Amino acid sequence: MTAAVLPPPGMVITTLLTSAAICVVLLVAVLGTWAVKRTWLTAQSLLLVCAALLAVIAMSGATAWLLWVDGPRGPGEALKSGALTAGAVLALYGLWLNHRRHQVEEDRRDTERARYELEALRSDHDRERGAAERFARAIELLGDDADQVRVGAMHSLVGLVRGWPDLTQTVLDVLCSYLRRPFDHPSLVSAGGRVRDWSDPEHVELADRERQVRLTAQRQLQEVLSFRADEEADARSLDLTGATLDQFTLRDVHIGSLLADGSRWFGGTVLELVRASGSVSLRRAAVTGHFAMLACLATATVLDDAEFDRVDLTDTSPGRLAAVDTKVRGELVADRVRCAGEAHGQLLVEGRTSFRDAVFVGPVNLSGKFEGRVDFERAQFHNALRFDDFKAHGGLRFRPARLPQDFNPTRFFAMSGQEAVLPDGFELRPMGPGIGLGRVQRTVVRR
Repeated sequence: MTAAVLPPPGMVITTLLTSAAICVVLLVAVLGTWAVKRTWLTAQSLLLVCAALLAVIAMSGATAWLLWVDGPRGPGEALKSGALTAGAVLALYGLWLNHRRHQVEEDRRDTERARYELEALRSDHDRERGAAERFARAIELLGDDADQVRVGAMHSLVGLVRGWPDLTQTVLDVLCSYLRRPFDHPSLVSAGGRVRDWSDPEHVELADRERQVRLTAQRQLQEVLSFRADEEADARSLDLTGATLDQFTLRDVHIGSLLADGSRWFGGTVLELVRASGSVSLRRAAVTGHFAMLACLATATVLDDAEFDRVDLTDTSPGRLAAVDTKVRGELVADRVRCAGEAHGQLLVEGRTSFRDAVFVGPVNLSGKFEGRVDFERAQFHNALRFDDFKAHGGLRFRPARLPQDFNPTRFFAMSGQEAVLPDGFELRPMGPGIGLGRVQRTVVRR
């Protein structure tokens, strides 16, 4: 049996000394770095040194073992195998280091993101605080004695709405509150005539200045409501209860509701293409001049106890319509009105009344005194129709396009000496000698 041939002891000793020398060189390099930078090892540097030492030890051990076991094949193969072992150790360390760097980069990005969010929150807080200060300052300036300062305060409020849409309803409330303040002017003469004495020129000048401020407030209402924020439009309501309005105009806006009970309107009023998801209420309102509500939409329109000079509701969809004890000193035009809900009217109209091409989907109860001609040409009544003490003194054109099958008027009157155009099956029968009114009655009952 042949005995194993051992490597020369000098070769093994030389390998071990070489490994020890490499370790000494690494140690000197680390100590030299510390001496130059005066900083101790970081965790990453310490791991790098440990990995290098482990690689050297692995290489030295593998080389020495191979030389001891397989010495005859020569030291070249042993050194090559040791080097591969050391490379494997360093490769594993490189993989770990790459993963560690990726994790550190993720942590850094998370930190930057959190810092950015914190800065954004701080910036929003500063902006909110600045907006609150501007709002408080504008409210304070609205009470200033100078009219130009009050106008500037209103423009400042509108500017806030552009940057802060959440303040829309608040600014609308402030503007409406200003318009609800008591106000009078020599040009604002209602049907009852002028009450206040305007002989003092100073009072007239103050009223002129205040009027300009109020006109600005009305224009600002239009501007604020015109901002594009349709998703919040249902919450935008106008409370003009008891307000005095002069040449008031709203066009192409979407609101929640318009409450103007007990208000006074002068100089002509135009509500055009106003879409109200709620109600429009003018109870006990006094409207001097032309009142036009054109192509508007509402769920309910209430005109009870109101007084108008002239009313135009052309192409409007009032929803549920209530006009009890309502007076119109001029004409009432409601052509192409589409009333989806119940319509209840008890009117006094001194001019002509027109419901041409109107559509009433819900039940209708109409009564009152109409001194001008009343026109229902091509009107449509899809539900119950009742005329309760309806008196047309200036002529009647009642030729609707659709009537309920069971319609049979009992208190539907028109002047005998005036034009009375009725559909087939209806006639105007005089009520007796000396009585100018005749009763509209049905001659043929449809089955």
